[in-house]
Amino acid sequence: MKKHLTLIFSVIALFTLAGHVYAQKRQVKAKPVAPAASKANQTDSRADFYGGFEGSTYKNKFFGLKIEIPEKWVIQESEVNKAIKQTGSEMVKGKTAQTEKALDAAFQRLTVLFTASKDILGMGNNAIMILSAEKAPATVPYRSGKDYLRLNLDSFKRVQLPPDFKYSETINSEKLGNETFYSLDIQRSGFKQRFYATARKGYALFFTLSYMTDEDLETIKGIIRNSDFAWKE
Repeated sequence: MKKHLTLIFSVIALFTLAGHVYAQKRQVKAKPVAPAASKANQTDSRADFYGGFEGSTYKNKFFGLKIEIPEKWVIQESEVNKAIKQTGSEMVKGKTAQTEKALDAAFQRLTVLFTASKDILGMGNNAIMILSAEKAPATVPYRSGKDYLRLNLDSFKRVQLPPDFKYSETINSEKLGNETFYSLDIQRSGFKQRFYATARKGYALFFTLSYMTDEDLETIKGIIRNSDFAWKE
């Protein structure tokens, strides 16, 4: 595979692990709402790509999936999703012209489909799940989620991340629901993260799971495990 730099994982990881700081500084208001992209003024094809919520059920026609979010969980408003890019980017240290260019290019390809959390961002003992899609560059097709994770591992080694940002170099595979995902673990300052990635329709489709306890990890995995990745309306 041709060398290609992406920093999406590090940006999302840094944002969610610092979510309590973000919420305190910017006073984000979160409530159970559908993402802005599902509003009626979107074109049909664009709405299909972004998907939307019916109650606590997320449906996406483009990727063919349906996910049930626990009723008491919080679906973050669109400004929180936008802040992932800004806040995470600010925390990537020692950026060069090359990494700045890579960030800009990656952001153009990245779409955060939704963010769901056990509690409002800013609470100390929280669990967060983010579903995102990154379009593969023409020169670097994502044949599987494993390709995408390997690309991110390579990027981690080529940029300066905070010293307490730890990651596993082992990529595992796991069947969740009716889909095979590849996973990678990250840890920082007591918070833990797991990324689950798969490749679909020219995109890397991936979940970012942020948690503090194994119980919360199993809860979020249960959401994914009970999802339908072959859904058709």
